[in-house]
Amino acid sequence: MNRLAWFLATVAILVTCALPGVPCRAQSDGGPQKAGWRLTFDDEFSGSGLDTRKWTASEGTFPNRSEPLQYFLPSAVSVGQGHLSLTAEQHPSHGQEYTSGEIRTLDKFCQLYGRLEVRCRFPVAAGTWSAVYLLPADDTWPPEIDACEFIGRDPTKVYLTNHWKDEFGQHQQVNCDWRDPATDWGAWHTYAVEWLPESVRWYIDGVLRGETQGPASTVPMYIRINNSIGGNFAGDPQGVAWPQVFAVDYVRMYQQAGRAAPILTPVPRPAQPSPASDPSAIPPGQTTQNDPGGQNLWGLLLLPAASLLAWGWMRRRTSPQGARTAALAVGVGLSAAGYLLFRVQVVHWSAWWIALPLLLAELHGLAHTLGLQYTLWPRPAPVVCVEEYPFGRPIFIFIPTVNEGSAVLEPTIQGALSARAHYLSRFPEAEVTVVVCNDGYVAGYPDWNDAEALAQRLEVVCVTRPVGGGAKAGNIEWARQAVGAIGDALVVLFDADQIADEEFLTQTVPPFADPTIGWVQTGQYYRNLENPVARWANDQQGLFYRVLCPGKAALNAAFICGTNVVIRAEALDEIGGLPQDSVTEDFAASLLLHPRWRSVFLPEVLARG
Repeated sequence: MNRLAWFLATVAILVTCALPGVPCRAQSDGGPQKAGWRLTFDDEFSGSGLDTRKWTASEGTFPNRSEPLQYFLPSAVSVGQGHLSLTAEQHPSHGQEYTSGEIRTLDKFCQLYGRLEVRCRFPVAAGTWSAVYLLPADDTWPPEIDACEFIGRDPTKVYLTNHWKDEFGQHQQVNCDWRDPATDWGAWHTYAVEWLPESVRWYIDGVLRGETQGPASTVPMYIRINNSIGGNFAGDPQGVAWPQVFAVDYVRMYQQAGRAAPILTPVPRPAQPSPASDPSAIPPGQTTQNDPGGQNLWGLLLLPAASLLAWGWMRRRTSPQGARTAALAVGVGLSAAGYLLFRVQVVHWSAWWIALPLLLAELHGLAHTLGLQYTLWPRPAPVVCVEEYPFGRPIFIFIPTVNEGSAVLEPTIQGALSARAHYLSRFPEAEVTVVVCNDGYVAGYPDWNDAEALAQRLEVVCVTRPVGGGAKAGNIEWARQAVGAIGDALVVLFDADQIADEEFLTQTVPPFADPTIGWVQTGQYYRNLENPVARWANDQQGLFYRVLCPGKAALNAAFICGTNVVIRAEALDEIGGLPQDSVTEDFAASLLLHPRWRSVFLPEVLARG
């Protein structure tokens, strides 16, 4: 790194430390206070061993319904370098093939209602099952509140679950699991759960990721942290490189101010004063509009320093790519503001009929640039809560065609059949119907009946429309009404050349467990990249589907793209079906649906065309 880079990094650090309200957290035997909350328990793991005044290291198998394969040993629990380590290894012990660590505050600390916050780093390996949760102080089950659970075989999701016992004594649960394939869950993240009489709320890196209203535990609970191996839930740990370590930076428990509840061994920490700002006025004449050298120097320092600050602030809140995007957005925003200030000062108003249109054109480009950065700013994906079982809904896969011919249409039908077979292997009670929407007859295509023959040979449904109108939307709506794809059905759309991956349905149907989700859109990707035109077009589509669409989805502004999409039939019924008075029926439908329904975009490649 050259001297200029070192200097700019130093400037960024100094500016960060000088800003009020940006504290630097250090490891200590105490956690920070929060407004409206009172710290009742805290372990920063800053010593050289487990604090046995607060924790007990477990020993035993502690079997449960998932039948894990580890034997917990106190020797698998260690504290050092500022964090707790629960180390899992393939060492046979007491009839179990693996050993690992667990700690709990049972008989040492419990609390009724509050906020549990941990900062931890999960092991990402098949067969690992790391968890931080609350259990009743009388050691019964349920209830249970999981602050965070992570299964190594599914490295894109954190499990957030509330278990309770209903009035009939039966176990009930609600999941608000959070899935984000772009996040490295093997890195440090902060997880918190707020357990209140009326609700349970989960936060990841300070952002609300799930909330349930209603039943929750009404008894004092203790904290339990473990690193389990194998079993029905975690899966087979074979082929894993050992050891696998679940690391915890700190554990803090808070109680709402003014709420009384049983508490043992409180460990409060005095509030730390925030650094005071020291504003100072710039001496008159030091830097003015007539001093471009001074302005350029401040701009040279401000832009990289602000970008470095944005990167440093976001790197623990999002993925490395997200942190870089935020740093770039801050730099672009400041550059745009600086250029705008310069530009309005040099407008030649004496020739306004030329200068003003040029200025407006630049402002238009500036608005697009800032809008792009706003869309790309790293945000959490919308919360999808599991409230119903989506896999029993009838599914209709529609493939509209006019004159593409059997050579193009057959691979698409075969792809749909493959996706159907894979889905039914997972959910045999489901109903999946493949429908060819044949518009060749009304379009005057001489070989229109080839589509019917192909559908008959492949044993799928073919609906040939006898009257025209409404273009593609009219074709789909005619078939949708003909086969009864209404009400609680899910409508899948594929263009005639889009071949589905076998995982298409298993990936796109689960979000419909949230009754507010109206549609799930996936990207369009080329499969003939050996063609140079396709490669060039693929670069443009990559910007749209891999960059813009995820950004819009985070704003709940994703729209239907006409193919590779699953739509709730109930939502289409509410707007009278796909709009047939527009050639952009997909975008028009999105505008009509968004006031009532939410949207999801999945960036995975689930179909190619």
